[in-house]
Amino acid sequence: ACPIGKYSLVPANVRDGLLASSSTFDAASGALCNECPVGATCPGMAAVVPDRGFWLKNSSAARRADPAEASAKVLVLPCPPSACLAGGVCAQGRTGPVCGLCQEGWALANGQCIKCEQLDGFGDFVFVLGGLVSLAAWYSVAVRPVMQLIKAESYE
Repeated sequence: ACPIGKYSLVPANVRDGLLASSSTFDAASGALCNECPVGATCPGMAAVVPDRGFWLKNSSAARRADPAEASAKVLVLPCPPSACLAGGVCAQGRTGPVCGLCQEGWALANGQCIKCEQLDGFGDFVFVLGGLVSLAAWYSVAVRPVMQLIKAESYE
């Protein structure tokens, strides 16, 4: 097993010929160990845990599930602001690579994924506010001058 601060890309039985200059071989466990990438914590063995604000491509689970991914380098990528929680978990309403997409039923507004129902309420608010502004403008342009004219004629 790899020590803390390092992770293993491949099992010991496929390590021959794969030792890169950035890798070390742990003779005790027979593991090929690499330095932990920036933006992640490596508690040892094959685990690479992305820090808050980072997303992991080629997780240890993906490497175990797909032999073609066994020697793929782990990539730790920065996420959009507040999109990724600790451990590579996407924030609520987020999905996809680097948690950069909104889930179905969610929409991107000001860099945040917002439930569509919330947007409908906001649309209603804007509609009502627009109506009030239009009513005030109509009063200022059409009704107020007529009222002033009537008021002026009543004093004559």
